[in-house]
Order: sequence, then C-alpha cells, then structure tokens
Amino acid sequence: MGMSAIGVGSGLDLEGLVQQLVQVERAPRLQRLDTREKQADVQLSAFGRLKSTLNKINDSVSGLADPKIMSARTATVTGQNEDNPLINVTANSKAARGSYNIDVQALAQGSRLQTQANTFTSSDNEVTATGGVLTFNAGDSTFDVEVQAGATVSEVAAAVNQAAENFGVSASVVNTGGANPQTYLVFNSSVTGAGNDLTIASSAPDMDMLTTMDEVQTADDAMIIVNDIATYSATNTFENAVENLEITVNRKDLNNGPVRVDVDVDKEGVKENIEAFMAAYNGMIDEVNRLTRYNPEGDNGALIGDSLVRSIRGQLSGMLTQPVAGAADGLNTLFQLGITQDNDGKLQFDTRNLGGGTGEQRFERAINEQFDDIIALFSGENGVATRLESTLKQYTKSGGLIEGRENVAKNQKDSVSRERENFERFMEQYEQNLRRRYTALDGTIARLNQSSDFLFQRLNQM
Repeated sequence: MGMSAIGVGSGLDLEGLVQQLVQVERAPRLQRLDTREKQADVQLSAFGRLKSTLNKINDSVSGLADPKIMSARTATVTGQNEDNPLINVTANSKAARGSYNIDVQALAQGSRLQTQANTFTSSDNEVTATGGVLTFNAGDSTFDVEVQAGATVSEVAAAVNQAAENFGVSASVVNTGGANPQTYLVFNSSVTGAGNDLTIASSAPDMDMLTTMDEVQTADDAMIIVNDIATYSATNTFENAVENLEITVNRKDLNNGPVRVDVDVDKEGVKENIEAFMAAYNGMIDEVNRLTRYNPEGDNGALIGDSLVRSIRGQLSGMLTQPVAGAADGLNTLFQLGITQDNDGKLQFDTRNLGGGTGEQRFERAINEQFDDIIALFSGENGVATRLESTLKQYTKSGGLIEGRENVAKNQKDSVSRERENFERFMEQYEQNLRRRYTALDGTIARLNQSSDFLFQRLNQM
C-alpha cells in the first residue's frame, strides 16, 4: 500500500525517521527468521546427502544379500570367434560346475514347398477361378487364407504374406525366364524341428496344385554333440541339453572343431560386488566425516554432534566386526576374509601378514577355495549383507528415521514461512501507526511554526 511522505508541513525529515524506526524493528526479527530458515535448509540438505550415501551402500549390498545372485554361475566359452560365435551359453544358479566340449552339427530349419514344374509360366497366371480357403499347418500352428476368385500367382503370394494369423510362412514368386519360362510359387515356414513340415489344404478343387507341392526342404532339428553325446532341439536353443544350461547355436562350422564351455561360480562378479560394497561404505565414512567435522574457526559440519549420525556409524561399524552366526568357523568375519577397518573406520584389505597371508591373499584364497562359505558370510540368514540391508532400510525407507528428521526440518521451514507472513502483517500495521503519530506531529509543528511566524511579524511592526 502506497504511503504519502510526511514532514512537509514541519520541514523535518519525519519520513526518514519513520523508515529508520521500521528498519530497526524489522532487521533483527528478519535476521532471526533467515537464520532459522537457513538452518532448516542446511539440515534438509545434510540429511538428503546422508540418505543418498546410505542408499549407495544399500544398492551395493542388495546383490551380496541375495543367495541366488551370490550363487550365480558363469559359462565361459573358448575356442570360437567372439565376433561371430558358434554358440552362446547361459547358466542358472543350479548349474553344476564342469567343462563341456560342444560341436555344432546342424542348425534347426523350417520346411520349404514349391509348386511343381510346368504348373505356372507367369506370375499373372490365374490360380483359381472359383476362389476358396487355403489352410496352412506346421506343427501345432495353423492359419487360413481366403483366396479371391480369379486370383493370380502374385495375388495368392500377397494374400499369404498379409494374413493376420500367419505364424511364419513367407510366400515368394520365382520366375526362371529363358526359352521355356517357368514360374514357381514358394512357401517357406519358420517353424523348425523334425516332424513340423508345412502342409497346405484347400477348400477349392482347382487349387489342388497348391496341396501337392514339391517339398524341397524338410523341417529338422538342430543337433549338437556334447562330450561325444548327440543331442537335438526343435529350435536353435537347447534348454537343459546340459541340465540348467541354455545353449543357443548361431551357425555351424564343421571345420572349426568343438568349443569348450566351462561352468563355474561367478567369482569375478562376487569379487566386484564385494569391492563395490567396500567403496560405497568408505564413501559413507567420507560423507559422515564432512557432515560432522569440527572447525575451530566456526565452519562446522551441518550435523556435528547429531545423535542419529553417531548411531548410524556406530551400528554399521559394529555389524562389520561381529562374527556371523551360522557361517563357517574359519570364515565368519570380514577380518578372516582379509578385510579390516583403518583408523578412520574405512574398509580396506589388511596389509599385514598374520600367518595366512595379507588381506588380499586371504581374500583370493577364500574366493577360490571357500566360495560357499563366502555366500554364508554375506547372504546367510545372519550374514553381513543381510543384516546391513535390513538395518539400512530402517533409516532410508519411506517413513524411516532419516525421513522423520527431514520432516522436522521441513516443519521448521513451514513455521518460519508462517511467522514471516504474520511478521509482515505486523510490520505493515506498525508502520501505519508510526505514520499516524508522526503525521499528527508534523501537523502540530506546522501550526506552531505558523503561530511563531505571526508573532514575529507583529513584533516587527511595533
């Protein structure tokens, strides 16, 4: 709301005085509100960073806490061109460790039919005068094609290719040209596997030439030899030819010889997951140190002295040193795996040789010789990763402990906003009151000045 200047009548700077009084009243209150709002913002940012770093740990332990992921198998194929592989192999967690020599003998194929010689001489030849329905079958698949009366060879091929229910039959027209031109209508079926040959039935007698076509390729199985044992599949994917392995053949090369498949636990994957967990945990230590740092010059961390932060760090650190109930006696702590905490609480491989080698040596030996014990150490019922995952969720989940602290800071910001609104209304009324008082004072002084001027004039006339 606009305010008229005061002090015109008296000649005094009453407008400046009012503004100074308003500023004196406003400044300290605003400073306190700004300070409280900044504190709330700093707290929100700090707890957001804390939650983020804990989520990173949680992400890193999710795989370590899952026995299926920890027990994952890897299938390594050697003896083939990686850019143009003969086979691809995947293994599930139940696959037995072992080695297999695999030789690709044949790829699965679908069947091919073509019209007999001298049936057609041009793609424009009429196939049927009456029209009718062609029914295509291959294995368990079937679909119908309605052929219009007077349809030509090209039109029949188009009708088949455009059929909505077509399960994988492609029709093409081949023209031989030459002195005695021939035209062949060819059907290729994508349904592979022995016994899945394409057959055609017709509802119209004048399309019988399409039901007695020459079979130029029969449907057949893929064939591989696994450790001198022949095995077959209706498709190019062999499921459980070797139990719990999926083998997909891409091509055959009888001159290549067998390729070797080695199935083992995914040692490298588990090792990478453990190292990723160590990195995430150490990142949390760095973040907590920043949030709780003490600076004698006054630039302290946003959460210095915060009990929740102390609780988190202490609880997680304790879990990493406690023996795991149910794990192997010789491998029930991270220390026995070769992992220790330094003076800052960060995880590292022990640099000391305490009789069983350095930390990295103990770690590598356990990966190679005690893999199942490592699974129990991390993902058992009381495993390190299992307990960490459960504990971290109590802090980071929706409605968890950190969100509770964030809500406190948000409520503080909301409270400051409400106080600002109330304060602005107060200041508006405060300024109006000052202006009324000093406007009255301005008028009084103006009248006194007028009276004084009048008296001086009369005195001068005497």
